[in-house]
Amino acid sequence: SLPTIPEHEWGLGWDEDFFVEPGSSYARPEQVPGPPAKERPTNEAVSSQVLKELSNLSDQVQQLRRDISELQDICSQRLDRLEKMVVVAQRYVNDLVPWSMEVHEKYSRLLEVAERQENKTDSSST
Repeated sequence: SLPTIPEHEWGLGWDEDFFVEPGSSYARPEQVPGPPAKERPTNEAVSSQVLKELSNLSDQVQQLRRDISELQDICSQRLDRLEKMVVVAQRYVNDLVPWSMEVHEKYSRLLEVAERQENKTDSSST
């Protein structure tokens, strides 16, 4: 069982917000406890630290922008090279197809002429 609390230690003049938990939706900002006053950093220290962090973040953002720009340039150059290769390959294919058809037609004619001559020599020898 719990020990009894002597009546003289009862605080009957309770504040109505006494039992509101810090951080709850009912807590007002002035009720949320912070670090003790001696540990609380001064505004100058906070602003100096914040300025350092902001400067660091700004430097990182600038570096990221430079890196992104460099990557865009690299990708653009590669795409340009690929496009040139595709154009050259397309030109080669466009020239190759008619040329190969021409070669096929000439070869077919030569083959026909050779077969006719062979047939003539076979028929004349028999």
